[in-house]
Amino acid sequence: MSNEDFVSHTIMRFLQTHRWQIAQYHPPGGQANFKIQVDQVIAYPDIIAFNSYMILVFENKGKFDSADLEKLRGIYSTGMAKKQIEEYVQAVNAKRKGLEIKGLKLLLTHGYGGEMIDLKLDDINLVHVDEMGQVTVQSSVENPLVL
Repeated sequence: MSNEDFVSHTIMRFLQTHRWQIAQYHPPGGQANFKIQVDQVIAYPDIIAFNSYMILVFENKGKFDSADLEKLRGIYSTGMAKKQIEEYVQAVNAKRKGLEIKGLKLLLTHGYGGEMIDLKLDDINLVHVDEMGQVTVQSSVENPLVL
């Protein structure tokens, strides 16, 4: 059985090997640099990664967790949350004197370990990490994650 730390770290490394920039990596029990606040709800994304066109926001667990899907659909689907995430990524990129950003599309993603779920969602990408660290992307229908 995978734990959340293994899942998050494996996904972060996987993204880096596919040339994604990591704006935030928040391991379980760690300190996050960035939080999203909408009304009274505060969220600390596990991973925020970006390239010239897309931002990935990850909520990760050691096994598939439908509560994370609802969390992603809830707070991250608001215009205010999207604006906060985009501004944060733009600031991180500017500090690094990084990529030429041509427009950013927000992709919501749930990373998980344990048993792989045979599920295709319309709105959320799924990223499975097996016990050997093999990563499988299960793209959403509306906003597919293309590496």
